[in-house]
Amino acid sequence: MTISVEDPISAQLIREGLRALVDHPDEIIFRGFRSEDVINAAGASQATFYRRFATKRAFLHAVLDTMHAHDDCSVESVRATVAGQIATNANVGRSVVRALAEHYFDALTDRTTLSKNLMSHLLAISDARTARAVQAHFRRRDELAIASVDVAFERTGASLRTPFTTKSLGVALTALVDGFRLRINSDPAAVTSNLAADTIVALLNGAIAMPDRHEHIDDVLTTHYPAVPSAELPRDLRAAILGAAREEFDARGYFGASMEAVGARAGVPIGTVRTLFPNKPHLIIGALRRHVAELTEAVADDTKLTLDETTVISNHLLRLAQLTARETAFMDALLVALAHDTRGEPDGLLSLREQVDLPAIIAPVIAEAQRKGTLAKLAAPDELAATITNILLHRCFTRRADSPEENTAFIVELLLHGLARSAPTAR
Repeated sequence: MTISVEDPISAQLIREGLRALVDHPDEIIFRGFRSEDVINAAGASQATFYRRFATKRAFLHAVLDTMHAHDDCSVESVRATVAGQIATNANVGRSVVRALAEHYFDALTDRTTLSKNLMSHLLAISDARTARAVQAHFRRRDELAIASVDVAFERTGASLRTPFTTKSLGVALTALVDGFRLRINSDPAAVTSNLAADTIVALLNGAIAMPDRHEHIDDVLTTHYPAVPSAELPRDLRAAILGAAREEFDARGYFGASMEAVGARAGVPIGTVRTLFPNKPHLIIGALRRHVAELTEAVADDTKLTLDETTVISNHLLRLAQLTARETAFMDALLVALAHDTRGEPDGLLSLREQVDLPAIIAPVIAEAQRKGTLAKLAAPDELAATITNILLHRCFTRRADSPEENTAFIVELLLHGLARSAPTAR
């Protein structure tokens, strides 16, 4: 490893300090970190040491910076290596993984490198500077893992099973390798490059889906543990089916979910499911229709209480944001169903738009506000209602960590106050 310091003496002192931390941690525990030992090992003097490092703390920081320094491996070099192995092994996945495992195995299991990593993790418990360096090290290794997966996906068109993403798969691969590294440090005979390669292949086989398929990680064991049909139907069929649909949409998304899977989750034959809910849009209607009625009633109540239109709209947006947080799976499915071409289910889509018409709830309120001059006539009431509703929902789904109140406050400030009629030139 190259040490970036100003002179050879400083470099030698840092090397000896690093060796003391990594090679003799037991001495550090029993005697503490002694600068005298480092100075003697480097063949330097106390005066020389303190001319270069004002304090022992400053010296230790320099040692830790060296311990955390990145190696020379880059995303570009990893991508080139993976691409080369794919070409050499004719796209045979297992052979590619084996070759890569052999290529990187010695570097990943180097005892000195592992000792540095372990020492960094130990120090990161109480030292914020080291903790940040360890996090950065993990992120960099995740990037390298993601780069290797991306190269393979570019050539095959494969994708990942839900809920895996390239980011979470990168973390999983890094954690898997770290587990092997930890084991090999104390039990080297138990870990080989072939074992590492076979385990990574097993993980990838489970995580990777076929092109243009919306598969879930649960599908991996489905054939081994098939659903056992229930001998007795649930007492409340509708609730059981909608509960299963919620789980299915949450796990697989709108397109990945199937009516058959919903029936299997609910323990209800598919024929019975389709009697109550002919298709997926009808599942969404069944789950959200009651909520739409409640939202409509709440707006009517606010209007009867003679609240001003801006307050009525703000209250409605908050209730809608809260509904989105409670019924994320169905609301997400609603947006996807409406945003994509579903010509195979035209009747279902038509009823979905009619019966879960969220913008229609506040369109009359906007019309009244425009009539009074409270809101500018930038567009027709139904168009403004659709725009405000869509932007709020988009905010809720892209800022899931934020509370409904936070998301609503942002949209109200951005849109309603921005739409407020403040100048006589407004149309």
